[in-house]
Amino acid sequence: MALSPVSLGVLLCVLLASASVESGTTLTSNATGPLVVGIDSVALLCTTQIPNADYLWNLDGAALPGDSRYHVTTVLSKANSTLTISPVSINDSGSFTCEAISGSTTETSNAVRLTLTYPSSTVSPKPTTSTTSKPALAPSPTSPPGSSSGGLRAAIANIVIGVVTVIVFIRIGAPC
Repeated sequence: MALSPVSLGVLLCVLLASASVESGTTLTSNATGPLVVGIDSVALLCTTQIPNADYLWNLDGAALPGDSRYHVTTVLSKANSTLTISPVSINDSGSFTCEAISGSTTETSNAVRLTLTYPSSTVSPKPTTSTTSKPALAPSPTSPPGSSSGGLRAAIANIVIGVVTVIVFIRIGAPC
């Protein structure tokens, strides 16, 4: 039987519909609210319908980096795998997924994004302001000291605000 353009279109439509079937591999988290960085732990559970599956864990689409805070356990039946993160860090702010793999079958789970927060003592650090030296007065290089010509005299202060350094030049005794 020869395939006509109409039957090819129907066949293609059927193939696309079967390709969009939802994954039987799901990822869930035991977190009930924001996780405190450096304090809280979380368990991510990956379950699948794929028999005898092996699991790969990903963070932002790449293989999970080696980190002693990550602990993976898989049940003997291989029906699920758990990733425990203890404690969470700012590096865990991406999207986690797991892949269930058996033979030529691979399914990727839905993504889980952790909501992270900082301990209350570090939530909003206040910027510090300090002067590193007293203002220094310097005569103008073009006017002799004590002249009445209003030569340049400047006070220089180095002010630190957080991680930004601001240098302030103030013209003193100059005519308006």
